[in-house]
Amino acid sequence: MNLYTERHGLRKPIARTSKISKEVYTLLLNICQKYYINLTHIFKLQQHCSFVGQDYIEFNRSQFENRMAIKIPNILRDEYGHIAAPQDNDDYDQYSLIYLIEYVAENIKIFLKDGIMIVTKITGIFIVWIQQMFSMIIEMK
Repeated sequence: MNLYTERHGLRKPIARTSKISKEVYTLLLNICQKYYINLTHIFKLQQHCSFVGQDYIEFNRSQFENRMAIKIPNILRDEYGHIAAPQDNDDYDQYSLIYLIEYVAENIKIFLKDGIMIVTKITGIFIVWIQQMFSMIIEMK
């Protein structure tokens, strides 16, 4: 998958380029984290429930974060190595958040309650929604 700067080339910010504030970064990261469960088909963690005696699969956060450390090395992390939102004086790379959004959007799959998985190409919808969020935040300023 080509990321944003790979497709468009690195460039210097211009006057009309908005910087993602810490608050907006946190909001967008929280939205991405809600979709992590939809990456379970890639990052599987086999578990066993001894109460009912059945195996099940859940999202493997550790495997996901290790993969993101390789794919997006500049993404902000906390002291435990987890992807995190910037705190008071943290420096952060806003493009690495965009990379994360694109990765999640490109790879999510939707699951139905009856266990049937539907593969959807919702990247465009997700990206349009993120763009709408940016425009609403800019209008609020």
